Amino acid sequence: MLARPWQRGEPAILSDGDRVYQPMKIARSGLLLAVRGNVLVYAHKEDHLAEVQRRFPAERTYTSTTKPRSSPAPRRASAIG
Repeated sequence: MLARPWQRGEPAILSDGDRVYQPMKIARSGLLLAVRGNVLVYAHKEDHLAEVQRRFPAERTYTSTTKPRSSPAPRRASAIG
């Protein structure tokens, strides 16, 4: 399912919402296994972008969202991605 992203780096899911319900949805969809557990859920993901960059360093980042207005702009990693 997510073979191509693994060829380019380490995929992770950054989601916002309920910290109990949202991880359950991600697990039921099969995405938890697809990203090998790399899932972070916050009430407001925009407030945690620096932490995400530290945990998942990257030269480039890509985002996909169903809520364009709340999607954080991808940023190049400085010391971390």
